[in-house]
Amino acid sequence: MAHSLKSLTAHITSVLGHLSAPENEDEHVRMKLLGELEKLRTALETPQAALQKLLFDGSALTAARVAQSMGLFDALARSPHSAQTVEQLHAHTKGDKAFLASKVLTEPSERILRLLYAEGKFVERMSRDSYKPMQLALMLVNASPAADAIKHIYPNLQMYGKFNDYGVANGFQTPGDAFKAPFQSTFDTNKHYFEWLNDHPEEQRAFNSTMAMSRAMRDSDWLNKFPVNEKLTTAQDQVSFADIGGGTGEDILAIREKYPHVAGKMVLEELPQVIDSIARPLPVGVEAIQYDMFTPQPVKSAKVYHLRSVLHDWPDKQALQILGRIREAMNRESTLLLHESTYPDENSAHEAIATAAHVDLMMMLHFASLERTEEQWIQLLKEAGFALVKVWKPELPGSSSTVLFEAKLV
Repeated sequence: MAHSLKSLTAHITSVLGHLSAPENEDEHVRMKLLGELEKLRTALETPQAALQKLLFDGSALTAARVAQSMGLFDALARSPHSAQTVEQLHAHTKGDKAFLASKVLTEPSERILRLLYAEGKFVERMSRDSYKPMQLALMLVNASPAADAIKHIYPNLQMYGKFNDYGVANGFQTPGDAFKAPFQSTFDTNKHYFEWLNDHPEEQRAFNSTMAMSRAMRDSDWLNKFPVNEKLTTAQDQVSFADIGGGTGEDILAIREKYPHVAGKMVLEELPQVIDSIARPLPVGVEAIQYDMFTPQPVKSAKVYHLRSVLHDWPDKQALQILGRIREAMNRESTLLLHESTYPDENSAHEAIATAAHVDLMMMLHFASLERTEEQWIQLLKEAGFALVKVWKPELPGSSSTVLFEAKLV
């Protein structure tokens, strides 16, 4: 065993010197390898070491958030390809030097820097008191989308800290009302998370930035397999595509670009603050209207009603209300497209399953919602009065958690 581990270590060390960038590797192979490496780490890790990592989980996010506030990532980015000393970094960060890196006797006892280095993904330590930024640190400079994502996620730690108390108080019953989630208990409010954001501009800004980054990372692969011309084309004066909660119009713009000759009008429906944030003019034939999805649907008899990454923010109670409003507006020719994150099956890559599990917890904390399985989405559609037509999945299994459900009125 010892010999095989030595050989394996030598081989891994050799391979590391020849790896290309992750985006240049085969995604399916890359994800499978990450899963196998996770199994290897688990097999080699002692129970004591696993417990230690569990107890300190959350330290990295805390350190990253504090480093942001200090301006440390901005200071590191001043010299992206070379190391800087603690003295040089301190000259461009907030706080006293001891908070950044203090010395005990003759050994440096880095505080925030030491923790970032220990994580193995923020900085490299080049000498006793000099550090060089890694790619993740450079992504986290202030005002970047990645930095805003840290600011958006960091308050989750408060909910994590009080989640057990919430469970005890509620008999560990699954929350099912978006207005009685752990979020309301933690922040002592009766407002929904989205309403609360309106009262907290900085949190709202970080949320908007994070969602914009998420939307930019969305694939438009569904447009290559879904028969857009057949399903969307209608009379020129009719609505071909109503995008409910469609952000700033990413999907509509993608359709218009790929299928410019699709007949019919397109309507983007969003909350007022989102509509107001649209920076560029929408194309001819596309209208943006302010809409609360719990109120009667203003667009009647559209060819397609589309929801993307909307219902996973809502438990079944409110999700059925939203679907009910759409159902009221549809006719027999209308199609519902539900475009949602779907909990991966057991054959998916470990990283995909782990990510989905963490997102599922976040959905429960913020919204009393969940990451639904394919079967749960189908059941939700059935309860709302829809008949499933087809489930459109990514061509490569495990490559994406997003699944497209096509449905009609029963």
